[in-house]
Amino acid sequence: VVEYLDSVREHPLVCASSINPELYNKENALSEARSLRLKLVLGKEHIACQRKFSEIVPVLDHNNLYLSQDTEMYSLADLEAGCEGGLVELLTSAVEQMMSHVNQCARCCGSGYVCELCDDDYPIYPFLVDTVVECRGCKGYYHRECFEKKEDSCPQCQRRQSRNKAETGRDFEY
Repeated sequence: VVEYLDSVREHPLVCASSINPELYNKENALSEARSLRLKLVLGKEHIACQRKFSEIVPVLDHNNLYLSQDTEMYSLADLEAGCEGGLVELLTSAVEQMMSHVNQCARCCGSGYVCELCDDDYPIYPFLVDTVVECRGCKGYYHRECFEKKEDSCPQCQRRQSRNKAETGRDFEY
């Protein structure tokens, strides 16, 4: 048994939420790791240049690149490192490397979104989950603070609704 556990120690075989759905609520380090992994997953989808993600985020090598593919699967080594603080440290470094790349790469930076609810021209990105929210209707991105203050539906949903009404004579909700 010990030999087997040693042989699979680095492989993502443990689905944290299936072991215990409340695990993220009880274990702060695991909850923080999940949040950082979500940023990596969303960021990986956002990278617009042709570089490999492992080149952009070298702290994630071929052995642990799976940490940027979903938020649930962990290796035994990850869980151990999570208890010692190493996992959050690794993921924080990976997120910082990714964000640094996006800010420096013209192509990736240019694929950001602009919040239509305020006058800020600085691009926002889906992986900024702490400050950015996605409209469920149109999949547009806005500053969380701006989106929570709005009184009507978002501008994109309003435009779509107006176009649909003009084309069909009927109102559609998004």
